[in-house]
Amino acid sequence: MYYILDGYNVIGASQDICLSQSDKEDCLIKLLSNFIKHNKHKITVVFDGNHPDFNWQSQYTDQGINVVFTDKEETADTYI
Repeated sequence: MYYILDGYNVIGASQDICLSQSDKEDCLIKLLSNFIKHNKHKITVVFDGNHPDFNWQSQYTDQGINVVFTDKEETADTYI
């Protein structure tokens, strides 16, 4: 199965990660990577706004998770 997730919505609903955490994106990726280690699912997690290191949309793979930071003008909802 292939999952596409709105990262900040998942974090907001999580009991383990808080939206005020500075490393919230990394914590979510770690949590999701533990999930996919035990099955063959694929995940793309989309975060609103641009990555701090880029002024444009960025995309990379981390721990088997496809991670997308939308352009600052695009929401994760629109991207998905």
